[in-house]
Amino acid sequence: MENAPNTEKAPVSMLSQARIAAGLSLQQLADVTRIPSRYLQALESHDYDHFPSNLFAIGYLRNCAELLDVDSNSLLDDYDIEKLQKASKTISIAEHTETSRRYFFNLEKYQLKWLLCSFVAAFVVILTIFLFLVGQNFQHNDELVDHREQYLAKSVFTDGESIIESADLIASERAAVKPERPKDTFAQSKNTLMDELIAIESSLATDQDSALIELRFKGISWVDLTDARGQRVYRDLAKKGSNLAFFVEVPLELLLGDARQVEVFLNREPFAIESYRDDNSVRLTIGTP
Repeated sequence: MENAPNTEKAPVSMLSQARIAAGLSLQQLADVTRIPSRYLQALESHDYDHFPSNLFAIGYLRNCAELLDVDSNSLLDDYDIEKLQKASKTISIAEHTETSRRYFFNLEKYQLKWLLCSFVAAFVVILTIFLFLVGQNFQHNDELVDHREQYLAKSVFTDGESIIESADLIASERAAVKPERPKDTFAQSKNTLMDELIAIESSLATDQDSALIELRFKGISWVDLTDARGQRVYRDLAKKGSNLAFFVEVPLELLLGDARQVEVFLNREPFAIESYRDDNSVRLTIGTP
């Protein structure tokens, strides 16, 4: 009685031969490629009745060819294209989702660690770029502000009113407590303010080192005014419609954050600003009128 030789059944397709040559089981190939195992089994056995749609079948075969280092055209030639085109099985979205989830959880620990590190690194890079841009913006705005010792004169004006102050008067009042102005002061008429301006101008007419500078605002602008002694006469953000007037010792220095929003008058004559910076700011040094 002859013993039948122990022979292994030959693979039925080039795909199964390539898989066995790579040392992978059907389930391992399914986990790596994220292709449902039932479709891989149908592809290996040429079971056209259980093939996915034509587009998916060709895509699956190309993925397997790339992974198993097999020529994709040769692998496709192993199938009957006409039968392949007639296959119209529907791909289950839920099944693909479950396969993808299983693939993610089957990743090696070092792969998960690398993926997590990549996300953290990308977040750090984006945060660094954001902080750098914010810092550059603050630095640019800070360049418009004079950092010398400040002698501040508080602003008590509202929109549309004029403020007339003498530089000497401001310097003498810094050490004194300024009495509270009655509420009706802010409702002074234009004629009253002009009378006050004329009185101050006449009292300082003999002072040849002083000049009357007026600022009329068409929009919001930062103002920084310093007299000849280096004392700050005024430093504040002026609102649209405001009018400011000062008697200041010359040469004076005037910094305007947005000079295009300000009309400058020197001794009641328009003062032309010839050039502006890129951000519309300007720093003026005005000498003896």
